[in-house]
Amino acid sequence: METAKWKWLLCLTGVSVFVWFLLKYVIVLILPLIIAFIMTRLVYPLAVRLKKARKSLPSKVCRMMVFFGYLMIIGVFFTGVVMAAVRQIQHLLENMDSYQAWLLSFLSGCCSYCDKFLGLPQGAAYQKLLLFFTEGSGDFWQEKLFKLPISAVSLFRMAGRAGVVALFSVFLTVMALMNLERWYGAYRRCGFYKECHEVIRELTGAGYAYVRTQAVIIFCVSVLCTVVLFFLGNPYALLIGTGIALVDALPVLGSGTVFLPWIVLSFFGGHFRQAVVLALLYAACQFLRQYLEPRLMGQKLHVEPAVMLASMFAGLKLFSVAGVVLGPVGFLLIRAIMRLLAVKEKTCYDR
Repeated sequence: METAKWKWLLCLTGVSVFVWFLLKYVIVLILPLIIAFIMTRLVYPLAVRLKKARKSLPSKVCRMMVFFGYLMIIGVFFTGVVMAAVRQIQHLLENMDSYQAWLLSFLSGCCSYCDKFLGLPQGAAYQKLLLFFTEGSGDFWQEKLFKLPISAVSLFRMAGRAGVVALFSVFLTVMALMNLERWYGAYRRCGFYKECHEVIRELTGAGYAYVRTQAVIIFCVSVLCTVVLFFLGNPYALLIGTGIALVDALPVLGSGTVFLPWIVLSFFGGHFRQAVVLALLYAACQFLRQYLEPRLMGQKLHVEPAVMLASMFAGLKLFSVAGVVLGPVGFLLIRAIMRLLAVKEKTCYDR
């Protein structure tokens, strides 16, 4: 019994290291193939319906029509979003000086209250704050800021990589849809077909449910926040709404890290209407996540929420922001492989 426990622990360690290596280094290389697989799964059901409705059309033509229809919708949507985001970023850069002056005025007012409360000379707290950012820890802040990947060169490099991935994904999807029967037949004849099929079925069930749920919630929260902030007259509604949706998906943090300080500042700044609207918007975002998550996820994960939260936290530590998705997917992949190995070992033992 003790030998079996140590063998299981050693096997779990090996599988975990393998999955970490796979997600850390290999997934980048096969990302177009993964996107092509997902797009094929999205296209195929609708293409089958189109084929039944238009029996005269060949199956390959139906698949291409559905696929390029998807591409057109996605292209129009993202083009509009990117253009709006670029305009808002341009507006932000043009008014950066005025926002900096407002921030300094706000900090000066807060420091003035601190001086009165602590009995310090007028302006002492503000001078200490300026020294904190300009001396002593100034090197620390400069070092951190210089390491941020926000330069124009890095942005163009990221855009170029994303474009290459998207291009290869489109080509692979077209090839897969045109040769779907032949590719699937070759996949079934593969020596590891049964093992791969079991792991893929686990991931496309639980993993797809998780990723789809998070994507839908992020989209809904982003749209809700963007629309409300637009009607509030915020010139950066799209940027802030998208940022809130992304922060809301992070474990522990949530949208409250943005909304709660904003509500407090609006209230004490005399913007009572804005504070009330932001409070209602925060409550709506929380309700949206609590309502959609169990209904979209269903019982497909069969994982305790605490375990999923722990996997998201581990993913953040191992893969940075992408770990919000890669952490749970890695956990599900480890679970699928361990279940497969347990079935194999039991089968060999029964024989």
